[in-house]
This record gives sequence, C-alpha cells and structure tokens, in this order.
Amino acid sequence: MTCALGPYNFEFMTEVHREITSLYRIDGIFSNRWEGSGMCYCEHCRSNFHAATGLDLPRTADPQAPSRRAYIEWWQQRLFTLWRLWDSEIRKINPAACFIPNAGGGALSDLDMKTLGEEAPILFADRQARSGLMPLWANGKNGKEYRAAMGRKPIGGIFSIGVEEPYRWKDSVQAAPEIRLWALDGIANGLRPWFTKFCGTLHDRRWLPVVEELYTWHYRNERYLRNEEPLARVALVYSQQTAQFYGGEHARAKVEDHALGYYEALVEARIPFEMVHDRLLDTAHVSRRFPRLSATGFASSCVAAEASSRPMRLRCTTSGACAGATSGSATSLAPPTITRSTPACRTHICGSNPLRVPLSATRFSPASKMRSESSTESPAST
Repeated sequence: MTCALGPYNFEFMTEVHREITSLYRIDGIFSNRWEGSGMCYCEHCRSNFHAATGLDLPRTADPQAPSRRAYIEWWQQRLFTLWRLWDSEIRKINPAACFIPNAGGGALSDLDMKTLGEEAPILFADRQARSGLMPLWANGKNGKEYRAAMGRKPIGGIFSIGVEEPYRWKDSVQAAPEIRLWALDGIANGLRPWFTKFCGTLHDRRWLPVVEELYTWHYRNERYLRNEEPLARVALVYSQQTAQFYGGEHARAKVEDHALGYYEALVEARIPFEMVHDRLLDTAHVSRRFPRLSATGFASSCVAAEASSRPMRLRCTTSGACAGATSGSATSLAPPTITRSTPACRTHICGSNPLRVPLSATRFSPASKMRSESSTESPAST
C-alpha cells in the first residue's frame, strides 16, 4: 500500500477529502486502512523520522530498542497529525461533517485510545465476526474497551454476515444464531449495530431475515439502550503501553491472553464489570464511570504511575484501594495483574463477594475454550 505518513496522504488525499466534501452534502468520511500497512522505509519516512528524533528508522521489532520506542511514539503522532489535518479541512467546508478513522480497540490496538476518545466524536469497532477459538463475548469486550475511552460518545459495532476465517469469502453467509449472538453481545455492551455486506449481488439470502429481525428488535428497544450508567464495581484494566513496550511482537501471548483469562473468569462468575484504560485512572474518570465506588483511594496511587508514562502493575492492596503499585514498590513492565487480597479489598475490586473461580490459572487457554464452547458453538463457527 502507499505510504500513509508521506505526501500521498498529507497532500493528495487531503485534496480528495476537500473535493468530496465540496461536491456532496456528507455527514462524514469514514476511512478504512488509512494508517498504511506495516513498516515503511521510503525517503519521506526516513527523513521525517530523523528530523523528529535524530535517529534512523529501526531495523528491529524489539520495543526496548531506543529507535523502536521512538518510532512507536512518532508513528502515532504522525497519524494523529494526519487525522487532525483531514478533519479540519472537512470542517472548513462543512462544519457539521468530520473525519472518522477506522481505529481503536483494546491493549493490542496501535493508536492511543485516550487520545482517540478525546479527538473523535464517534468511532466504529470494526470487529465483523469471530474466528478460530474466539468466544462470543469478544464483541462485548470491544464495546467495553471503546466505552472506556469514549464515555457516552456514540460507538458503532460493525458486524459482517460472512465467515471471518483466514481464507474468508465475502459472499459467504454464517448461520443465523452466530450472526445474532455476535451482534447482540456488542449491542448489550454499548455498540450501535452496523451490518456490512460486500458486493451488491445476493448469492445467498439466508442472512436477510436475521439482520431484519435484529434491527427491528433494536428499534423497538433503543430507548432502553441509551444514557445508562453501569452498576459495576469491578474494573479490568487494559494497557496499550504494556502491550507495546513490554509485549512487542509477542503482546498477544504476554499481555492479551492473560486479560482474556480474567475476562472469562468474570463472565463465568456472573460479576458485572467494566474495562478501564490505564491512562484514564484519574479521579475524574473513575468517579464518573463508577459513581458507586469511592474513586479517591482508587486513583490516587495510580497518578504517579500515569505521570511516569510507564506501564504499571495493577494490584489490590490490603487497604481496600486499587493501587498502581504495592507499597514501597516501583511501577512494573509486567502485564496488569490482580493479586489475592483481604475481604476489604474484595469489596472494592471484586464486588461484595469474592470471585467464585480460581485466579491461579486465568491465562486464556484454547484447550479450555474448546471444552467450554463445545455445548454452545454454532455449526457455522466450527
């Protein structure tokens, strides 16, 4: 693909956006794959990166290498600058329109969700369907992660009617229960449905009734899905910093798999919970999202870790507050963890009762997921 960080995007595509906005009365421009594809070593990237950092482009994926760490930060800032440029040019022509990037997500997402939440008036979670051993609750997890940064701003959930496997065929159709459950789990966690169908020719019409049913149900019940505050007193923290600077190329195994284990444990234990971004652990954000939880003790210990701009280890201390690090210890580059705690701490982090599932082996296990899915998996997902 064309370099996303050079003049093609900053100059040519800026003119394209101006032309579209001038010719059509649009509400916005949603752009997919706008951030490029992989590492680029073109002359523009080499010169711009060197001018910004004094370094050459990294030749290693090791996040501990100074050039790689600098590149991760420079790459993000370059894309945020591009986003602001396109958005400002669109708004000059049509103040009611905006640029909407296809971006965002959880710990494995590249662009900082805190900044995305501040800049974007609306975002869309492009998680069209599950694949492999992915559980059905994964779409709801997307909603939780986006809401952690977006608050009450609208978030769309893009779902597809086709099979999303490595060798996917976009004219394929999944079974109705698979489409329905994937979409509904996203809706239950704050995503507004947006179905996608590639190609205007309908080779298989089996998906039409279930999508019509979903939107009819959503229309009838939409008033119950707006302006609601969660009653959860449990927070599962996710950290993009940990994934980028500790996990690197192995972030899925070193960071995300552990979070999936905790997520599964909370779901199975029937404990209401929310996702929290590790850069939004200040008192203002915590108290707004968890009005029933005293945020002073929760956030005060996290401020130092946030100010240090380093990933932190989240622990429950015996004082009953959630701290960025235990007493006397420094912040850690290890994945976020929750340690066993006293009953006082459980009140703050695990609700009024302790978890009814063991926390000694919370890493996501494909083998265990195969066992748990065997009774509920639809034929289309096997």
